[in-house]
Amino acid sequence: MIKESKYIIIFIIYTLLSVNSLFAQYPRINFRSLSTDDGLANNSTHCILQDKQGYLWFGTIDGLNRYNGNSFKVFKHDPDDPASISSNDIRCLYIDNQDRLWVGTLDNGLNLFDYETEKFTHFHHNPDDSTSLCQARVSAIAQDGNNDLWVGTYEGLNRFDAENNCFEHFFTGISNHPLKTYEIILDLFKSHDGNLWIGTSFGLKKYDIKEHKFINYEYLTNEPGQFMFGSVNTICEDMNNEIWLGTAGFGVYKFNPQNEKVKIYKHIINDSVTLVNDRISSLFHDSQNRIWVGSRKGLDLFDEKTESFEHMPYEPHNPLTLTDPRVFDIYQDSNGVLWVATGKGINLLPNYSKHFYTFQKKNYNKNSLSGYSVSAILYENESKLWIGTSYSGLDKYNFKTNKFEHYLADPKK
Repeated sequence: MIKESKYIIIFIIYTLLSVNSLFAQYPRINFRSLSTDDGLANNSTHCILQDKQGYLWFGTIDGLNRYNGNSFKVFKHDPDDPASISSNDIRCLYIDNQDRLWVGTLDNGLNLFDYETEKFTHFHHNPDDSTSLCQARVSAIAQDGNNDLWVGTYEGLNRFDAENNCFEHFFTGISNHPLKTYEIILDLFKSHDGNLWIGTSFGLKKYDIKEHKFINYEYLTNEPGQFMFGSVNTICEDMNNEIWLGTAGFGVYKFNPQNEKVKIYKHIINDSVTLVNDRISSLFHDSQNRIWVGSRKGLDLFDEKTESFEHMPYEPHNPLTLTDPRVFDIYQDSNGVLWVATGKGINLLPNYSKHFYTFQKKNYNKNSLSGYSVSAILYENESKLWIGTSYSGLDKYNFKTNKFEHYLADPKK
């Protein structure tokens, strides 16, 4: 179980003169990564989730992974075990209001994990059973404000009937479209009011839990009658209750449900503060009210004040940057650490902030650095920072209490 996360950021300050203060960006934009070398089943990771016990779960194309902060346990399909997971290709994860873990696979339906037995219950597509999943390729899972569980597939939407252990189907047929006979459900998201937002291959929908009806937003633009976009790949909501939509080639839409006004963000060639790419694969609203945008070409952080985007570093041979520009999912754990699923492993970033902290040695003040010259730093967690000084001992700073503790060598030992 993850009780405390330790992420190391070490740097040496070289100087010809004595350094009498430490200026630290807390923390720096340095990523750490996890890969098959650490026990991950496969580097191609599509989804991330943390459960109530503190475990982190990662869905890869070759197995479901449970991470305790030190090591992985991998769950794979075993043809000789009917209670093993139904497929190794994991595409979505969800924790419901009963703290149960649901797992959606690319090719063999839905799984419900039993924490006591570590076995799986399967929900398959059966073409001869109209109450089974409408299709085997599960793409999204979410609950609405009425606690109904919804399951998105490549051929429509399902609502789970827990009492009868079966499903009701929606959007499995489109009679007025000449090419398609169904809608691909790409994302499901519950907003603050309990309504369910649905990203599909034909745009955006909302299920109103009070009216028990679906609302279509295919003409959601500032130009009356203009088509909105094709696919809505990902959805999130900010603290202003505005809905953010990541599209498959048309950038990011910020939508106000109250007045239905839209703000559109797109990549502009030779403009470094716009989106790095318009094919959006993941959106995430973090605990500091920031919007992160993942695409097939990188990870962006939206700056609300300047209405611009900061691109997170990707350098193929630099282990402190993203391991791959293809970002499939973004998640923040209970310690505030940001996790990024990519095509070449998992990246993690401690609490990223642009605030600077200045630490100095102040004579006759014990609540300051013990020495003038700083040689190393260790960021342990959101409250502790270790600072190594030259010839003056080790200091521990507590961000919550704003206090220093000093550790000096005992010359007698």
